[in-house]
Amino acid sequence: MSFIATATQQIDAGTAEIAVQCEAVGSQGNVAVNTQVSLTNAILNVKPKATIIQMSGGADLESLSNLLSRLIQRVQYPPAGGASHDYVRWALEVSGITRAWCFPRYYGGGTVGVAIVLDEQADILPTSQDCERVKNYISGHKNSVTGLWEGMPANVELFVFAPKVRRLDLTIRLMPNTDAVQSAVKSALVSLFRGLPPGGLLYLSHLRACISNVVTEIDNSLLSVQSDIQLAPDEILVLGEIQWQA
Repeated sequence: MSFIATATQQIDAGTAEIAVQCEAVGSQGNVAVNTQVSLTNAILNVKPKATIIQMSGGADLESLSNLLSRLIQRVQYPPAGGASHDYVRWALEVSGITRAWCFPRYYGGGTVGVAIVLDEQADILPTSQDCERVKNYISGHKNSVTGLWEGMPANVELFVFAPKVRRLDLTIRLMPNTDAVQSAVKSALVSLFRGLPPGGLLYLSHLRACISNVVTEIDNSLLSVQSDIQLAPDEILVLGEIQWQA
């Protein structure tokens, strides 16, 4: 994988930060912080090593299921000139954003908060660059179909941020306790958690039913959760580690 500089920089002494762009398309270029890279062209008196400070914004092609979900949302919630669902729709139109939630009057009158995540990345929480991309897009952009400018109303202060994350570790007795059934249960739980909005309430009965409804599952016991789970207003639920028992 290689990166190219997008701007020139004069280094008088010490170190310098250089803006670069990955030549590969997609999310594979979103390498981790502190990743070491080497210069392909030697520069006199400059060490041939560099460190990634932040690399984000790369996204794979949108899946058909995500595209269909956005289409259904647009049909069910037509544009309304700045309603809550407009902010969600605008955020989801930004490359890489898979879920978004709007918080009207986030800091009082005239303010709006938008929380975003990127489920297709290893770390689903957005970087500051991701938040800035969404903020700029919602503030104003040209509609690719109509060619007209659209965006949030004037005199609105917008805050785009990462939600807080609660990771839920589970202990599950499963029969049959095979890799295939474990994978199916995990996939079902991930889908269940993704459908829960910030501040949502996950009923214990729904959690148990999610496991029981998996095809090829015969019997199970949820050993680690004994009551409903209430999330904070700005908190989402993410599946943590699962301990399996036969």
